[in-house]
Amino acid sequence: MRHGASAKEILIEACRRNNVELMQETLEGKSEAEQADLLNKTTTVMGNHLYHEAAARGNCTSSPLPPGALPTYNDTPIQHYYHYYDHHHHQNQNQNHHRPLTPTPPTDEIIDFLLDQENFECDPTNRLEGDTPLHSAVRWINSEPEAQREFGNALVDMMLEAGSNPRAKNKGGLTAYQLVDPRNTGLRDLIQKHEYAMLNKGDFVQSAGGMAAVSGGGAGGPVVTGAAALAGDLDGDGDADESDDDAEFSGSDDEERAEWDRRRKERAARKA
Repeated sequence: MRHGASAKEILIEACRRNNVELMQETLEGKSEAEQADLLNKTTTVMGNHLYHEAAARGNCTSSPLPPGALPTYNDTPIQHYYHYYDHHHHQNQNQNHHRPLTPTPPTDEIIDFLLDQENFECDPTNRLEGDTPLHSAVRWINSEPEAQREFGNALVDMMLEAGSNPRAKNKGGLTAYQLVDPRNTGLRDLIQKHEYAMLNKGDFVQSAGGMAAVSGGGAGGPVVTGAAALAGDLDGDGDADESDDDAEFSGSDDEERAEWDRRRKERAARKA
């Protein structure tokens, strides 16, 4: 890698600076598997993954320098490389390398790019706090002015839509929702909406009694609701279950419970 910087170091810097072009250049020529390995396993010395680095900054570039200030570089390999990259990139655009940095609105370019990659992991945890990138994004929003909330909330919405788990807990046992500033009611409502959708989401199976939603159910196996439950198909396999004396009702109202109990008694009578 040019100027002593490794691919992993450059990817970390690309996420911190929201530089999609640099990330694409670094991944160019690598196989899909190699790209996924780099994107999912690259971590900082603090144990943050690439997704954490992007989310923890709201995907914006480093804080802009005051008017007239010049960027400075140390002699570490990655900073030397980035100095080289900036210099040639700006030369190609006929721009002065030492131009003052001006404020720019944060964008979601890097996160968009990451989430578009095959086999990208949405919920890696960092070493220090066990945070997922969703936790990191919420922490960033909490630290920003109120004016940034609309952008920050939209960013979290995008992350959730892409597969971030709102129920994931960090080492302190806290979900991203529990980290939200209570004054940011919009973000709290947004995360709750996604969590509710997740809890009610299931794979649909065709049964004798119609379509039914099947959820994980944990160690006890799947829990079936709706028409299949009323038809006695509690395991979602399309037929009435023979041994369900110890099964639990998972419907939503008294009428369904009464019907479920009636059918259960009928099956018990047939067995007798």
